[in-house]
Parts: sequence; structure tokens; C-alpha cells
Amino acid sequence: MFVELKNSTDAEHAESAPIVEAFKYGWKSIFMVAVMNWGPNTNSYTVQTFFVTFVTAYVVLPGTSEFFPRSTITVIQLIGAIVGMISAFTWGFLSDRFGRKPIYLLIAGLGIVMPIVYFTLLNTGLTVLVGLAVVLGYIFAAYGNDGVQMAYFPELFGTRYRYAGVTIAHELSSLIGGGIAPFICSWLLLQFGTWIPIAIYMSFTMICTVIASIMVPETVDRDLTIATDAVPGQARTAS
Repeated sequence: MFVELKNSTDAEHAESAPIVEAFKYGWKSIFMVAVMNWGPNTNSYTVQTFFVTFVTAYVVLPGTSEFFPRSTITVIQLIGAIVGMISAFTWGFLSDRFGRKPIYLLIAGLGIVMPIVYFTLLNTGLTVLVGLAVVLGYIFAAYGNDGVQMAYFPELFGTRYRYAGVTIAHELSSLIGGGIAPFICSWLLLQFGTWIPIAIYMSFTMICTVIASIMVPETVDRDLTIATDAVPGQARTAS
């Protein structure tokens, strides 16, 4: 679609860089997508990296003075990743069926309260419950919104700068989200000695994601040949 559009434009327009047009005409969409990815990216990196640090340096095995073993949490993380990959396909399928927006909002909305569930389970030190926390984290935080993003984000942008817009928004939010999340979580744990501020931080990013997601249109089955960014009414009604 991009090639067809490029071939149909005049020479002056064809020579203009998509990244320039993305910032010029699509900055609102870039901002919205960045916020939509901030919460999921922050929560994803927390689940995949900080959970290991948390249980091995803070959680004590019941009835002992030993921290949760690194070898056990590593295996649990592998299991969580496998389950999470399957869930990504499931969430994507559901977004095809019921629409991008409702499924994205569902996962993000659950993401507001799930940090409390994660850390409550992790804090028990029981292998089964720690495993449950990690698996849930991969299903909802690490891979949940990702399963919808791969279709939703490109559909929000116009054909001319679709790839540039998605890339800028996604990587910007990855930098301020997952890129620094493990450091912020570690700092909060050192400062307060409890997981509660970390859960609040994770929930806050998801609240921002929910607000941004409410403000963008539904895009499932949108005509992707449209050169401009998505607006309400360009997609079928979810049923």
C-alpha cells in the first residue's frame, strides 16, 4: 500500500521523508500510541526482569531464612514466557473478533489492579503462588497488550508514514517505559522496603494507557489504503 501510494504521488511529495511527515501530520497519533504503550511496556519489563530481582533479594522461603532460589524463578519465567506467547495469539484473535479497542481496554484495565495480585502472590514465597504470579504477569502484562498492538498501532496511522509513526511511538515509549522500569522499581524497593510503591507505579502507567486508549478510535477492518490517520467511523462496529 505504501509503494502504491508513493508511485501515485508527485515527485516532490515522493521525496519527502516519512519520518518528517509523521511528526508534521501524525504527532497526535504518535503521542497517543506512545502513551498506549507506556503502561504495557513498563509492566512487561517489570514482570520479565524485576520479578527475578524481587523474589531473589526480598522474598524469603516460608519457614527458612533463605531467599527464593534463582534457579527456580528462572524456570518459572520460562514457563511464563511460553504461556504468554500462546496468550498473545489469543488476545490478537479476540481483537479480530470483538475489535481492537475493547480488548485493549480490557487488558489495560485489568493491568491497573493486577500489580497488587502479582506482588501479593510473589510475597508468599510459595513456589506454586510465585509461579501463578509470573504466569499471570506474562498473560496480562508482558504479552497481553502486545497481542493487540501489532495490528492496532499500524491501523491508527496513515499509509504514507505508518511504519515511521509506529516505530517512533513504540520506541519512545519503550525508552521511558520498560527501559527504566527495572531501575525505578529497584529504587522504590530500596527507598520504601515494600512492594506497594512499585505496584502504584505500575498501576499509574496503566491508568495513563487506559485514558489514551479511550481517546483513540476503533480500527479493526479499517481500509488501510487511507493516507491519513484513523478517525472514528472508519472501522466496522465490533459485534
